[in-house]
Amino acid sequence: MHDGGGGLPRQRGSGEDPLVLIEYNAHSLNGHWADGVATLARAAADCGIPVHVVAVGGLNEGLQAALEEKSIVLSIKPLASDLRPRMYLVAAQLLDHGFGWAHGHSPQARWPYQVLLAARCFREAASLCLAYDRHAGCRKARTVVLTASETLGGTTVILAGVPHVRVVHEVYSWESPVMRAVEHLARRSRRRVVFVCPTKAVALQFRLRYPDARVAVQPFAVLRPDLRLQEDERKAARLRFGFPPSRIVGCLIGGWWRAKDIGTVERAMAGLTVAIDLIIAGSPLDQATVSRIKEVMPGKLLVIPKPLSESRLREVYAACNFSLVTRFSDERKESGLIMDAARYGVPLVSSAHDPELVETLRAERWVRWFPPGDHEALAGVLNGLASSPLPRPDHRAGGRLGMLDAEEQVSRFTALARAAWQGENPDPNLPWLH
Repeated sequence: MHDGGGGLPRQRGSGEDPLVLIEYNAHSLNGHWADGVATLARAAADCGIPVHVVAVGGLNEGLQAALEEKSIVLSIKPLASDLRPRMYLVAAQLLDHGFGWAHGHSPQARWPYQVLLAARCFREAASLCLAYDRHAGCRKARTVVLTASETLGGTTVILAGVPHVRVVHEVYSWESPVMRAVEHLARRSRRRVVFVCPTKAVALQFRLRYPDARVAVQPFAVLRPDLRLQEDERKAARLRFGFPPSRIVGCLIGGWWRAKDIGTVERAMAGLTVAIDLIIAGSPLDQATVSRIKEVMPGKLLVIPKPLSESRLREVYAACNFSLVTRFSDERKESGLIMDAARYGVPLVSSAHDPELVETLRAERWVRWFPPGDHEALAGVLNGLASSPLPRPDHRAGGRLGMLDAEEQVSRFTALARAAWQGENPDPNLPWLH
């Protein structure tokens, strides 16, 4: 059921409280945003739970089709009568323009990012108000912001008046003293929020900033048995990409953001003594670096310089003997690429950038680690794959990483949303950070 400006009827509460999933990034093919909202929404609908997806940034075509197939209520923009959401979205758009102007004039300054944080706060408040207005008869809708800003959570509650769960994927250092002062004034409202961090390291970093926040730890990636690759898919993908069955093929997936240590990959490729083929896929990429990698590596390089649809991502993983993940030291956020390796059944070569993750996967035979920034160690690992290929992860690897299946994740978010409404009374059975 689509609300892209048409006449969606107000849903006066009857029966089970609705699950409201808010995802501003649902328009994007990058990352796990679309996969997360689609998987959770469809699982809840299959369990008979009313579901409402709010995506004021729009939906990509595949996600919209997947949600409409289950008759899930979608809100993409406010109706004429939605005064507060419209007002907040206008404020967010003006602040976005302000950020663009400020960043263009002061690209190295920190203060333009405070404008960006404020815009995100207004956008999240608009989404919360939009969901609440749709369910005016239900004061305890289970509302989850799936990709939330790590800051201004209490301020968002003041603007929207809606207790909710906020999934904080990583913690940046963009806040100014002014922003921290604003959030300090909103500290009492912050008690009406539950923050969910995907790793304990992110949760501890977040708690340093907001010692009074209620924080739970739960990976965001969802177990999906249907994702696991089959042998016939692997053979077909190899044939389609033109890789011989005997060759070792790896993939480097995702845009090259500042956390990714691509320089170490480039130097490691020059140290290869065996022919290993590589697929580089994602956006943005640095074409000069891609060209240098192509010049020095002894194997074939295939470049797909754009975000991948789920079917295309599946095809890339199917063609590969390993997935390569490389990060700078102390990057502790959940890696969707590492979770994907477990979910799709792809061996992993990764930098040991997160000690807790290394400890979790210490006994896993399908993983090889190298010290962050050590190109010689990475080259050594890759050279060794020719004589000793990595086995594929078993069906239970995702569970050992802490992932839940979609139904369990919906149940977890439901319980955390209930805790948000209860304020000072969190459920002791939930995975709180102590």
